[in-house]
Amino acid sequence: MERGGLWAFINRELAAEKGLDLYEMQLFLAEKAMEVPGIHMALTARDLVRQSYDRGVKKLIQNNYHTKEAGELFIVLDPGWQMGGSKGTGHGNPWTYDTHVPILFYGWGVKPGSTVRKIHITDIAPTISMLLNMRLPNGATGEPIEEVFR
Repeated sequence: MERGGLWAFINRELAAEKGLDLYEMQLFLAEKAMEVPGIHMALTARDLVRQSYDRGVKKLIQNNYHTKEAGELFIVLDPGWQMGGSKGTGHGNPWTYDTHVPILFYGWGVKPGSTVRKIHITDIAPTISMLLNMRLPNGATGEPIEEVFR
């Protein structure tokens, strides 16, 4: 098993060669991960594909999941825990200190103002598209940030 960020990866070719069930391996790894101090949750790739999470930490993880890029297990550290060095954050945790990032729009067509409303990263591309008076990008799921235009 290799680690990439907070994803755990399984060598799928080797697992198939050994006749191992991938989902059973995911479940086993999730159970073992939960025994490690500092781990809040472990979600299998299969569950991220088959379940529909509509709020909270699981929704954030599911929104970040990409079937061709992600591993077999996503590990969520407890609040305040982080991987790597002692400086900053890796932006791999779903906690507010890791997901709350200021955004600034400045320049032509942007009205002065501010907001404390929660804005999603998916709202940035539609907002820039509207500022440039062009169509929304294919696959855009966000909404333009209205405060930029008021």
